[in-house]
Amino acid sequence: EDGRKLPHEVAWLAFKYSFPWLAGNYLFNLSLCMSCGTGTTVASNTVLSSTCALWALLLSVLILGENGSPVKFFSVATTILGAALVTGVDMRAATMLGDLLALTSALTFGLISVVLKKWIPEEGALN
Repeated sequence: EDGRKLPHEVAWLAFKYSFPWLAGNYLFNLSLCMSCGTGTTVASNTVLSSTCALWALLLSVLILGENGSPVKFFSVATTILGAALVTGVDMRAATMLGDLLALTSALTFGLISVVLKKWIPEEGALN
């Protein structure tokens, strides 16, 4: 066996992957919904969503046992600094729920990335 997944296995993985992916997208969009009372600013949403790299790095170290190099952590720290700068400016009670939803969305996408890599360690397995 060459490690390739059969079509029904690929379909099952796609099915399982779709629910957390939809949840992440829903949280992302809900974080911007001003008429829902959950909205944050586009700037905060953009920067907080970019923390997905942090979650993917931390979770890949914890779940996959990968090494987090200093360069990776420096890159992620730069992202977090940007997030802190934007949310520091936008620390209004009216946007806190939206900020939390955007951060949860980023965590969801980070987790999805790591779990997908665990499920499919070699991209060629899907061909």
